[in-house]
Amino acid sequence: MTFLPLRVTCLANGKSLRFVDDHLQPEDRAGLAVPNLSLREAWPTSPSAGFFGFHGLPRPYTPGSHLVLRLSGNRFEDFSAEFPKAYDDEIQDGLEDLKRNNVTIAEDQDDQSYVLSIVFAYLYSGRPTEARKTLDQYWPADDRESIRQEIVSAYCGGLHKSLGLTLPAFCAAGDF
Repeated sequence: MTFLPLRVTCLANGKSLRFVDDHLQPEDRAGLAVPNLSLREAWPTSPSAGFFGFHGLPRPYTPGSHLVLRLSGNRFEDFSAEFPKAYDDEIQDGLEDLKRNNVTIAEDQDDQSYVLSIVFAYLYSGRPTEARKTLDQYWPADDRESIRQEIVSAYCGGLHKSLGLTLPAFCAAGDF
């Protein structure tokens, strides 16, 4: 499994829960029926994750993800798509970087990192059509199918699967 750096916001009882070093802080667990959750255990790293991240990119070039969860009883629900504006700055910054660098096809690690950041931000914010358009526009044609499968695997597996979160339709289809 490939590791994606992850930032989690969890909405519970009207407050945000904090995760530090991938663990829910004890003071944020007080009074909540929440399992002792370790995101690192829920989303394990691959043996090479210390050196390489997503799609074989070095860790500094691996895009991060921001997942918004809602605590409902003792279960988490993915609530990310309800906050598309939380992802818009990342999307806009990535698109501006691609434009500023006159990128038509992302050949190097910097450009691929920008594209992947945009694609994941679109997916997490519930916009798979825009994610697909971005990937099709900027990713090298000979590698598009491979990267699309890797994106679906990372998004639909990992933390979503480990936490039993409801998956979007594109996960069942294996494509977005």
